Amino acid sequence: MTRVRFRTVGAALLGAAVGACGDAPSAPRAAAAPAAAPDRALVGSLVSGLTGTLTSVNGLLWAVPATQASVAKTIGPAGGTLSLGSGLTMVVPAGAVAGNVAFSITRVPGTIVAYDFQPHGTKFAVPVQLRISTAGTLAKLLPGSARLEGAYFLDGSRLSHASGTASVSEFRPVTLSGDRSTLSYTVDHFSGWMVSTGRR
Repeated sequence: MTRVRFRTVGAALLGAAVGACGDAPSAPRAAAAPAAAPDRALVGSLVSGLTGTLTSVNGLLWAVPATQASVAKTIGPAGGTLSLGSGLTMVVPAGAVAGNVAFSITRVPGTIVAYDFQPHGTKFAVPVQLRISTAGTLAKLLPGSARLEGAYFLDGSRLSHASGTASVSEFRPVTLSGDRSTLSYTVDHFSGWMVSTGRR
């Protein structure tokens, strides 16, 4: 009789253990242990590339605060280029857009090298390249260890020209020419893009 009881209890315990590992909604679950406080720097590095997650960065700065300037041009499926003076050139490759698009670039006035691209919300089938001249900026004063990245900002309220910092939600790898005269990176959507010189 005792052996039968032990076998019955053992079978019940085994069944409960197997049930707990199953996907059934009614399967019993152990209480989760309290999570340790996350390391903020680690979390920031893991999620900084996700749109909507804000990361504070230092921005590439103008040697003298810039004034606002704009340029516009319609570019179609065959592609084309649009330049704002000698400071920035946007290269739209063939196939990036399906129809004619009235593009515009506006240099954001202030200390941070930043540009507003329109139409806002435009997405590209083929990435658009941004080429930014470092003339008139403090790029040549940056240490070799500076981490340069293209950075997306939603609107001008995310830029702090007084501190030279910004809150951004996406990063793109930057290519710096050998003589440090040109920065370039690609984007697959608009609106605001700048150059980050390091995450804070």
